[in-house]
Amino acid sequence: LVVRLLGWVNGTPMSSAKLLPLESLADAGRFLGRMSQVLSELDTTELVAAKRFHQWDGKNTMGVKDFVGYIQDPRRKALVVSVLEAFQRDLIDSKEAESFPTSIIHGDFNDANMLVDSNFLVSGVIDFGDSVESWRILDLSV
Repeated sequence: LVVRLLGWVNGTPMSSAKLLPLESLADAGRFLGRMSQVLSELDTTELVAAKRFHQWDGKNTMGVKDFVGYIQDPRRKALVVSVLEAFQRDLIDSKEAESFPTSIIHGDFNDANMLVDSNFLVSGVIDFGDSVESWRILDLSV
């Protein structure tokens, strides 16, 4: 996916703020909602890059099962296995995930990729390198 910067967005990464007012988090949620809505309106028919395999795409969660053997703590390993089993059973095997709306997602909406202005309100988002076409709900999981 190629994104062209059309203008400079002033701001500093939200992650650099020592303290944030609660309103900043609410504003980040509103911003993600608006951005998600706009991205969902894109026609992805010819956006081949958006359809690529990306390990960080949450719908590819089962790809981590090959690494479970490297977890040494038995309790942590059991926890990871139980989450993977639930993901497979409840979303994939049940075909529930097939009903999830899909669109282009940012894929990495976190405080290091949100810019805030001097009032700690979101002024922009950076780092679209993890953007793919996937389940819209996944942007909330990051």
